[in-house]
Amino acid sequence: MRIKIIAGIGLVLGCGVLSAGFRNWPFSRNVTQGRTTRNITETKKILQAPQEAPKAATVEGESSRYIQEFRNYELINIDTNGKIAGFDQALEQYLNSVGRDVNLIFMLGNEYFMLGKYEKAFKVFSKGASYMPNLFGAATTARLTGNFQTAVDYYDQLLENRSNMPEAWLGRGLAHRALKNYSNAISDLNNYLNYRKDESVYLGIGGIYIEIEDYVGAYETLLNGKRAFPSSKGINDMLSKVTAKLN
Repeated sequence: MRIKIIAGIGLVLGCGVLSAGFRNWPFSRNVTQGRTTRNITETKKILQAPQEAPKAATVEGESSRYIQEFRNYELINIDTNGKIAGFDQALEQYLNSVGRDVNLIFMLGNEYFMLGKYEKAFKVFSKGASYMPNLFGAATTARLTGNFQTAVDYYDQLLENRSNMPEAWLGRGLAHRALKNYSNAISDLNNYLNYRKDESVYLGIGGIYIEIEDYVGAYETLLNGKRAFPSSKGINDMLSKVTAKLN
């Protein structure tokens, strides 16, 4: 079975979709499952840069871009029949049968993400969280399923090992925002901006400042955003409203 990629893991801030992720993680080994040998020598992406919120993958259609099938028959049967019961046991048996290979765990978790099955993707990624791509996958899917504190915990681990990863600062900032940990959210999102200037992030931080009625902070953030994106209607409109509050 081949499955068409619609979108990789994406990060959604209130005002827009932000491109994010571990990009170009190399894998070079063969995974044998029963009579099937799957070659995963190609470079994979856990995240792409979608123009809209993440969507589930569909069965092969007009697109020529596909991901491979990494589920075994038991997992496919459970998913096809819409079952939840038995998934954990089937997953454990499958991972044990392939030696709990962290590369395969990543591929399987990413497949579930592409299918829009974020809770199952989280369960898969968390089984191999000693491996950085899986740790990031667990953090991201925890956040997308509303488990924000769990997401923060995983992002903490990730940033302890990779403090120069912009997407981890972004993801943790979004999780803190959802938890109403506003000062932490602002700090993390500003750390992201140190690596990448992003119109949506300026708007997001500005929105947080407005929510806590810190209009000076909002003004300073949006002014910086205007310098980076002078033609941004969103930033200019929000800046005008904040300026009116200060006058």
